[in-house]
Amino acid sequence: MKAMVESVRRSAETSNWYAALALALMLPDVCSNIEGTPGGVGARYSSWCDRWISPIYSDQHDIIIPGGEFYVLRCAYLHEGSEDVSNQQKKDVIERYRFLAPQEGLTVHPRQIGGTRIFQLPIQQFCEIFCIAAESWSATFFATRPDMADSDDRILKFYDPAVDGIRLT
Repeated sequence: MKAMVESVRRSAETSNWYAALALALMLPDVCSNIEGTPGGVGARYSSWCDRWISPIYSDQHDIIIPGGEFYVLRCAYLHEGSEDVSNQQKKDVIERYRFLAPQEGLTVHPRQIGGTRIFQLPIQQFCEIFCIAAESWSATFFATRPDMADSDDRILKFYDPAVDGIRLT
């Protein structure tokens, strides 16, 4: 989990927003899979976000975003490369996300644009909230479930052929 979170942050630090967003949106999938939350992917993802992402937005910005809204964004972005969630079956409140790149000297807070169903978010902050949530989940989950300590081994890893004994012929 640590390597994935670090990868999100490194991507954000280098303004590689597409990679940062894709990886950030994958974190709830990975965490809820390790956790073994019952239900299908959408139910697991939404439930995990309800418990770990939504409270951060509520605490920091007094905004309530149900976990299902993050799931439809994940589907639209990872499967279609889109910020428009209006064609997603499970959309509830938001029809489109608008991500804003950081600009020096400018602070942007998450907000709904006028009376529309467009939600504007600072991309760096969005990705960081997903990282914080994954780290909090990991610390809590593995502290209460030491029997699951090796679950992190199920996460994809990249190996160094010189170190890991892989020989190219």
